[in-house]
Amino acid sequence: MKNIFILITATALITGCTDNPVSPRKENDCHFAIYFCKDTALTIRDLMNSKVYPFITKLGEVQLADSPWITENDIEFYEWSTQNIYLKKDKSHFFPGEIQFIYRFPKSWTDRPWIVVANGIPCYAGYFATEQSTDLYPFPEINVGHVGGWPKDILTSSWNFWFVGPDIRFNELVRKALIQCGLYHGGIETSIDTTNSPIRVFADTTVEYTLKYQNNDKDNIYICDLYKVFHLYQGVVNFRNIESGEYYYAQDPEAKTAPGWPNEFDCNWYTLLKSGESVRRTFRLKCYRSTFSYPKYPELIPPGMYLLQAGQVGGPVTALEKSIRETAQGRYFVPGGEVHTDTVRVRITTVY
Repeated sequence: MKNIFILITATALITGCTDNPVSPRKENDCHFAIYFCKDTALTIRDLMNSKVYPFITKLGEVQLADSPWITENDIEFYEWSTQNIYLKKDKSHFFPGEIQFIYRFPKSWTDRPWIVVANGIPCYAGYFATEQSTDLYPFPEINVGHVGGWPKDILTSSWNFWFVGPDIRFNELVRKALIQCGLYHGGIETSIDTTNSPIRVFADTTVEYTLKYQNNDKDNIYICDLYKVFHLYQGVVNFRNIESGEYYYAQDPEAKTAPGWPNEFDCNWYTLLKSGESVRRTFRLKCYRSTFSYPKYPELIPPGMYLLQAGQVGGPVTALEKSIRETAQGRYFVPGGEVHTDTVRVRITTVY
């Protein structure tokens, strides 16, 4: 199990990565690129060590490899909401070894850093989490599941921390660079709607809330609709009590997944969201307190002030290769790695 103590000691570094001193852009730099470090022996832990590299302000001083790993010329488009990179070629051109569902990184890639560069400016770092990784670092990770479990032409990453942020992948310099080179796609934005639909807690230990799915993309997109499939993944919201620090989450213990889920695909599971459109879905699910062991019984959320975060809209991943997901009416949504909504602050006082 990864040691999460590193998260506490390095949380202060997260916001510093997105505000580095501006360095001049070289003529041969791309608008967008991902680099490895010139020193291939460096790990993400080395970049966090202020005695080696003062990471908060000196990311720009880390020597990058002479050539980028991935550039804008390798990319068909970059979906912002999921942080999915849709490649022109399959991932076998970028990863060593055979790409299988159970992918194995070379040992030398364990905790290896990668650095996202926009218009010549290093914006943030991530790392490769392999079978040999023992620590959980407060940076985006590309893990074995992302390589083998996603469609062959999609590269994704994860931000694994609830209520810890901001997610440094959503960097404004990177977004502007992607727009400049014509790669930016907005994707599907998920948000918790507390304006039109207040959070309601019921005495039977259920909680009711509404999620909004907004198509910010230029494409029409089919999203996997929980009303046609099931309640488990797409409806999950995490609640954190600000005073006690207790975590709660909601799910349907009797949810029935569609046959073949999640490795198969059925167009009947989906609803088309045209560009600019949105849809709201209201959930009423049992609530559980997060513990190290799987909780057996639902619990009533006590009154108090809470922070809320939801995951992105879910759906099948592995089955959605390019030949399947692209249609004349729109493309089918492929979830990314871990992506969470903006945090919402609410007070829960009434039990219905």
